[in-house]
Amino acid sequence: MHINIAHIGSDEWFNYKSDIIYGLFHSLNRIGHQTTITHNKIEKGKTNIIIGADWLTQASSTRTFLSLRADYFIYEIEAFTGTSINHRDGVNMQNYSDIISGAIGVITPYQYNVRSYSLTGFGEKIFYAPWGHYDEIVDNNILRHGSMEYDGIFYGMPKGERATTIARIKERLKDRFTILDRSSPHLIRAYCLSKSKYALSISYGVAEYFVNPFRIQFLLSNGIPVISNNKEDADGYLRSAFTVETDALCERLLESPPPQPEVLEKSRMVLLKDGL
Repeated sequence: MHINIAHIGSDEWFNYKSDIIYGLFHSLNRIGHQTTITHNKIEKGKTNIIIGADWLTQASSTRTFLSLRADYFIYEIEAFTGTSINHRDGVNMQNYSDIISGAIGVITPYQYNVRSYSLTGFGEKIFYAPWGHYDEIVDNNILRHGSMEYDGIFYGMPKGERATTIARIKERLKDRFTILDRSSPHLIRAYCLSKSKYALSISYGVAEYFVNPFRIQFLLSNGIPVISNNKEDADGYLRSAFTVETDALCERLLESPPPQPEVLEKSRMVLLKDGL
């Protein structure tokens, strides 16, 4: 099959979603599809997998998109509650319903979305595809040997309760804890991950319905053990992480990490291609 992975959104968000885009690209190619990638472009004559369909919900964008009459799936990586996308303002849910109705189907790595789409009347559209390991996720710039500069690292968006938790850890560990956010140079990530004993997956509060499997899988596949205080994980993405209460995060960061071969072995328990 000729498949096009169509990212919709800003250049910045293409960078943030690159692990997802290329994970799908490599895995779909591996199982025999001919796969391309476009940015803010839908391909006629191919089956499109759209990442960022919520960017199409403005009235003019929805009309233009649906008028293309292209074949497409939605790859839903956001929290679809039935009445909102990630509780964001300004998302026209009627337009989004029209986009869903026109789709061949909706693919998601979250059991939460399977339930919410079903409760909203789109149960026949939803397909569950758990996220997992693919060979190309390994970053050759991440070298896990030598001395460690940091006990822990967090990279991502410091929002909600997560920001408070990060601030407390930083206050306790000082320069032994580092943070990478959207303002950090994109390519410094590999160096900082090379020099960190652990990486953190941190909850941002009660509106968190699932963990971020893309971050967790990237970390584990590169031999970096993960410590988490997340509460919601119906998908089992934290099966290979160390789960602790928030107050115990600092103490766990100070413990010795497991051997790298053990981390790498656990990272390959689920292969992305097998769910596609």
